[in-house]
Order: sequence, then C-alpha cells, then structure tokens
Amino acid sequence: MTNELVLYEGEQDVKSLTSESKNIKRIAFDFSSHKLLTQNNISHSILENYVSEDEKIIIDNFSIELTSNWHKLEIFKKCLEINDVNIGFMLEFELHPYFFNIVKKFFGILNILKQERPKKIFCSSLGNFLKNLIDEKTQLIIVPSENTDKLFYDSIELQLPYISKIGTINLSRKKFNQIKGVAEDFSQLLFRIKPNFAELNKRKNILLLDFNPERYEHLLLELSKLNHNIILLNQRRPAVWNKNSLKIIRKTNTFVINLNNFSNKSEIKKIDLLKQSFLKNLHNIPLDDEEITQFFSIQQRTFWNIIKDNFLNLIEARAQEIITKTVLVDSLLNEIPIDLIVEWAHVPAEEKLFLKKAYKNNIPTIFLQHGLFAITRNSSKYKHLQPYIPSLHSKMIVWGEPTQNEIKGIGGDGNSIYALGSTLHDPYFLELKKIQKSKKIQKSKKILIVVSDVSRTSFNGSHCLAYERLEKFTTKIINVIKQSNYIPVIKFRAAQSYYNLKPLVLKLDKNIEYFTTEDIKNIILDCDLVISLNFSTAILDAMILNKPTVTILPDEEGYELTPVIKTNSTLSISNVETLETNLINLFNDETLQSELIKRGNQFVENFFAHKGNSSNIIARFCDEIVDVNK
Repeated sequence: MTNELVLYEGEQDVKSLTSESKNIKRIAFDFSSHKLLTQNNISHSILENYVSEDEKIIIDNFSIELTSNWHKLEIFKKCLEINDVNIGFMLEFELHPYFFNIVKKFFGILNILKQERPKKIFCSSLGNFLKNLIDEKTQLIIVPSENTDKLFYDSIELQLPYISKIGTINLSRKKFNQIKGVAEDFSQLLFRIKPNFAELNKRKNILLLDFNPERYEHLLLELSKLNHNIILLNQRRPAVWNKNSLKIIRKTNTFVINLNNFSNKSEIKKIDLLKQSFLKNLHNIPLDDEEITQFFSIQQRTFWNIIKDNFLNLIEARAQEIITKTVLVDSLLNEIPIDLIVEWAHVPAEEKLFLKKAYKNNIPTIFLQHGLFAITRNSSKYKHLQPYIPSLHSKMIVWGEPTQNEIKGIGGDGNSIYALGSTLHDPYFLELKKIQKSKKIQKSKKILIVVSDVSRTSFNGSHCLAYERLEKFTTKIINVIKQSNYIPVIKFRAAQSYYNLKPLVLKLDKNIEYFTTEDIKNIILDCDLVISLNFSTAILDAMILNKPTVTILPDEEGYELTPVIKTNSTLSISNVETLETNLINLFNDETLQSELIKRGNQFVENFFAHKGNSSNIIARFCDEIVDVNK
C-alpha cells in the first residue's frame, strides 16, 4: 500500500503538482512529464510499468474496436448518418489515437489503484479520470487544469516554405481554415487558376485530391498530355504555397478549385438545416443509456462518464465541418462532370467523403501508394485505419509486385491492386541515370539524419522509453558524427508530427544545418550517408540515389520483420549501446558502405515497377479508366 500518490500528465502537471512528503510515489503518464521529472532528479515510475504484455495487446485491440464500432451503435446512428455518410466513420483516422490515449490512461489507472491502493492521490490533468474511479476511502486532491483530450488536428502546425528557420506557427483548426480560404481565394483571383465551370463539360475531368504540385510534378506533366481537364482540390494544404508550386500548376495547365467555389444561398440554407437536425439529435441522445455505458467499458468499469462531455464536444465540432463539406461536395459533383478521382491519403475524412460520394455517383476512384508500408503481423490489424488496402470501391496503385503481394496477404482485393510504380520516385530514378552517366562520386563529408514520426496508436510505439531511446539515439548520433570529422545535417518532417525533436537537436547544436520543407532528394544528393530515425520512406529515397543507409529502431513495433530490414538492405540498429561502434565501423569501412549500397540497389531493383517511367504509365492507366467510363 502507498500512502500518497502523485500522477502526472504533461509538463504543466510536473510544475503545478508539488509535495514535500517523503512517503510518496510519483507516476508519469507520458514522455513529457517523465522527461521533466528525470531532468529535475525526481524519482518516479511510469505508467507502462503497470501494464503487462498481454494487457498491451488488449489496449491496442480495444482502441481499434472502439474506433471502428462506436458509430455503428443504433443509439448513435440516427444522429451520425447525415446526407449519405456516417460522421463517425468519416472520423476514424483521427479518433483512433484519441481512443487509444483514453484506453491506455484508463487501463493504467485501474491497475495503479489496484496495485498501489493509495490513501491520498494528487493529480491535475487526470482529475476527471480519478474522481470517477477512486473509492470513498481515497482522498483525492485535484489541482485545476485546462488540459483536455483533443484530436490531433484540432491545432495545425504550419511550416512556412523557405523561411522555416523561424520555426513553426501553431494555429487553431478554425483559424487555419479561415486563413487557407482567404489565401486560396486570393490566389485564384490573382493567378487565374480557377476554371470556367461552364467550359469543363467540353472535356473529361480528372479530379486530384490534396496533391502537392512539387512532389507530384512528373505525374501532373504526364496527365497534362492527355486531352482532359486536370483539376486540383486541396482541403488540407493550399495547392499554391510557393513560387515553384504556382509555376508547376501553370506549366501543366492544372486548374485549382476549393469547396467554397460551390457555396451559394441554397447550399448554405441546406447546410444550416442539416446542422440543426444533427444538433437536435445529438442533444437528445440519452447519455446514461446502458448500451453506451457497456460499450465504453473495460473490466466491467465504464469510462463513458469520464469522456462523454469532451468526446461529444469533439464530435459536434468536427460534424459541423463534415456536414458543410457533404453539401459542398454534392454541389461540386453536380456542377462539374467528374470522370475520375485520384487521391493518396485514403483514410482521412476528406478522402472518405469523396470516395463515398464518388461511388454513389458512379465515379471511379484511384488510390496511390504514398509511402513505404510497414506491414507486419502487428500492424496488419490497423489496415482499415491506415492507408494499407484499397477500400470504398477504389483501385489502388502500388510501387511494385512485392507490395502488391503484401497487401493481398492482409486481405486486400487482388483485382483492385495494380503494380504500376511510384510517380514520387520518377525524379529519383532519372537523377540516378545522370549519376551513373557522369561516373563522378563526390564526397561532401556530410551525413543526413532524417527525422521520422513515432506511433501514437500502439502501446509500444507510444511507450515513454521509446521516446527516451529516440532522444538518446539522436544525441549519440550527432556526437559520433562530429567526433568522426563528418558534418551532421538534419531533415525534419514537413508534416505535423506527434513528437517534435527539433528543440533537442538545436539544444545539442544551435548551428546545425537543418531543413524542413525543402526537397529531400537534393539534400540526399549532397550527403555521403543517410541515417533515418525510425522506419521511413527516406530509406528507399537514399537507396535509389546510391547512398548507404542506417535505420534506427527506437521502439518495438516489429519493423525488423519488414523486407527492407530483413534483407539487410539497410543497417538497422535498435540498441543504443552498440550505436557508436556500429557507426564508427561504417564510417571507416568503405567495403561495408559499398556492400550496403549494393544490397540497397538490389532491393530497389526488385521493389519498384516502371522505374523512372511510372508517371507515364499511371497517366495512361487514368486515361483508360476515363475512356471506359464514357
């Protein structure tokens, strides 16, 4: 039995929860609180120590079950099914990490209370959980906190191209959408990239969803050679965001639209009526219904009372966005005769909405593979929540036969999967030809460190010690590189991340050269070797360009079972203690570097179809579908 217990979640909890008592036990629920407690030399345990291996699997699986099934409950369906879509289904991608975080905390607290049996508990952010779970014998002291569980994209991290050295700008979702809307209206007016809708029915129309013109330049060029209108609709990131993206859009005669182009008085009235109906049904849900409380339960203990207010507020906010979009998407499809929709994200709400509406309107859809898949025995259970398999009647284009076979192996429809290559890597293969032709190998003495993201939807991926190992790996890598007379270069993710490694890197070396939004291909070309901080497509990028690669594995996600690791095409390191020896050996052994390049080349040879020509192949495939759909 523990006399006093302090539970922390987040840095603010560490700062606000203080106690001088000696007979006290402290437990950190996340990495930020664990890190700050460690820095302050405060003895503590972590949540993960209270969860068994079997329970970790239960938490992972239950969070998937919640995400996939809560919106199917009859008591919710009447409220959620609006304008031919289920709002809960639309939000699965965002709700999965939300539910995972809830389940992990709830499960952990139950185990902590059972094991520690404290007389007194101090907490702040976790107060709502504790007051619903403790018995009357336990004294609970809650320090007020404004922290609430949120969806990942409730705030938007904005990276500014070419001036990213100033850092990032964090905006509320509402503010970001307002700024994006104004920017898009301005660019349409100023650059005349909006189509004349009346003219669009003269040719076939291919709609692209959320494509970055710079990354997909080769595909846009090939599509522009077809006798079709190419229309770009970006709901998350503006299509025009720098000078080069505008140049590409103009060069390829790509039109740019946004959903606000299809808003009028009639649509606004319909949106308002649907929102009123939704809110009425939402507020009429009997929140103490037994079906709900039983569904949101673990070990015969319900957590519905803990999350219901926060959860329903999140659903209400997101639902109003989705309702607006359902009406405007209908309006778009009524005004423009779309013959094909091409997308790459597949699982976010924006894509799901278009895929559902496309099927209803007999519009074919194509889903492009966008990154290197980590399909393992553990990750396959996430196949419907991650962009792993084609769904909603889409055809899927993958980078090669190995991926095609992997997707079939986890239940993907083989008749809907086509191995046509990677349009993203066409410029890499074309660059490789230049390298091979010149036969010049210039050593820059630079080593590129690529920052990947961490998982927030599995227990092992979100483990405190996984983050800690990542920081230890990063610190040691930079130090070893410097001691070996190489120059470290950092490429941070341009996309929003669950964990920001930049403060640590700049603390280690404020003068380190780093990049964020810049083209990684050119950065790789300027370096002698590439180290990826976790499993990442950057491994393949570097292999194509004849660079030896190292893959750091800070968590226990089973990446060792993926083909690129199993074939030793990249040097994988999962032990911080052996890191320095492994890196120094690699830096000093040109034979080992050559062997890594050779194995990487062999992997690339077998992995990709239509190397350097996939954009042309994919454009022709799109053309065939459009012709068949006449």
